[in-house]
Amino acid sequence: MTETNGTHKYINRIMRLFAHGDFGSSATNHFYKWLADDAYREEKDAAMEQLWEETAFTSANISQKQTNDAYAQLCATVGIGQQNNGTDIPAEAIDRRRIKAVRWLRFWQSAAAVFVIVIGMLGYMLYNADTQGSDLLQSHTPVAQTRQMVLPDGTVVKLNSCSALLYPNRFDGHTRSVYLMGEASFKVAHDKKHPFIVKTNDMQVTALGTEFNVSAYPDDSKVESTLIEGSVKVDCNDMHNSVILKPGQMMAYNRDTHKYEVMTPNIADITAWQRGEVVLKEKTLAQIFSILERKYPYSFHYSMHRIGNDRYTLHFPDNAPIKDVMDVIVRVTGKHAYRIDGDNCYFYNK
Repeated sequence: MTETNGTHKYINRIMRLFAHGDFGSSATNHFYKWLADDAYREEKDAAMEQLWEETAFTSANISQKQTNDAYAQLCATVGIGQQNNGTDIPAEAIDRRRIKAVRWLRFWQSAAAVFVIVIGMLGYMLYNADTQGSDLLQSHTPVAQTRQMVLPDGTVVKLNSCSALLYPNRFDGHTRSVYLMGEASFKVAHDKKHPFIVKTNDMQVTALGTEFNVSAYPDDSKVESTLIEGSVKVDCNDMHNSVILKPGQMMAYNRDTHKYEVMTPNIADITAWQRGEVVLKEKTLAQIFSILERKYPYSFHYSMHRIGNDRYTLHFPDNAPIKDVMDVIVRVTGKHAYRIDGDNCYFYNK
């Protein structure tokens, strides 16, 4: 057995222990620091990726306490109250509330997946972020909300709904690195000596002083970076060369095909979410409902094989009521109807 193989197995074992074990805060903090360290960076990345993929598609044996703890932390993150008074949450309640809490992470809805999101994802973001020893802060936006914030260097960030940003309480290193899951716009404070880097699971965008938009939702097949002003360098998985964008250009990377394209979109459409608008360009109904679930506090229920793969282009004004949105959709499709019951929207054939 080679040293490399032995190291990989050792690191893999540590990852699994922390993904499926129940450790105190001190041990967990040491684990995160170990993940963030540069030593054996490639082996750690490979082990985390393997664990991530396995847990995303299979169920694991985790305890009721682990499920409750994971759920409680996720609720605190996305701003959803539990009202469980410290007692175990019934399984039925966990299922109902978890669906509400992780609506924006649709393909991670098992208990094991929630646990890895809370424990594993934070570690993964810590590892990817250029922390340089600073404490890391998190900012999150729940369903149907956006948030504007100013980073320690003066960079202005606006987070779209169902998005999370991890950043240090001060930028001490050679770069100013943040980690994004979801969508955000950045107006970067000028600092030539310290490039500003936005990292996602599949894309890295490097800027000096500029304004740009990054969309990297976990359930979207494409990761997009759009330059509004200035200059950015974009790197993606499996790319041998960086792409330098000009103002008005977008780079879209397809996670499924591992291919990318550079295009010139309508910037007003890209920034529409900042004005509260919803712009849908050549989207299937399934993609439309996924986007609407971020914008509105509703769960959409439909049959995949009945809605088809036709694509639609729609534009809804600022804060359009969900009823107005659905009225337009059924009118455009011409063969469907809908019913709203509480926070659920049922879409079906006439």
